[in-house]
Amino acid sequence: MKKILLPIILLLIVAGLYVIKVRADNRREQQTAILSVFNEADAATTQTRVFPNGRTVVIHSGNKMFSRAEFAKALNRINITQCPVEFNIAWMNFVQTVQRNQEPFAGLGAMGEYGVSVAKTSAEGTRDALARLDRLNAPEAYRHVVMVALKYGVQIHDK
Repeated sequence: MKKILLPIILLLIVAGLYVIKVRADNRREQQTAILSVFNEADAATTQTRVFPNGRTVVIHSGNKMFSRAEFAKALNRINITQCPVEFNIAWMNFVQTVQRNQEPFAGLGAMGEYGVSVAKTSAEGTRDALARLDRLNAPEAYRHVVMVALKYGVQIHDK
């Protein structure tokens, strides 16, 4: 009995260590993928313009020449396939929020709907209007992305 028990215990220990290693490797790959997304998004906050006279200008996100439409396109091109599903959902919500903000009069419809619902005292209409306004809140969508990243051990520090 002792001859059989010792190899079984050793086999279980080795199998347990293997499972721990596989999970740690998977977690590290997920963290690397998430960091890659943040790095690419950070790179998208800098744009380069070449004028007809050949002059090249680097434009940062705070500049009035910064194209939010190009930024939204760059965010949409970021590969998120290696990231965890929960992060993918949060990231896509953020990208769609940024894209929605590119639409002319994006918040005007929601604000009008909110005004009408308040005037008519419609709780359901108010909730719908507020939900539409929330879908335009890019900073909140980004905070959600950061919170999901934290769940996977990735902490982002703002500059």
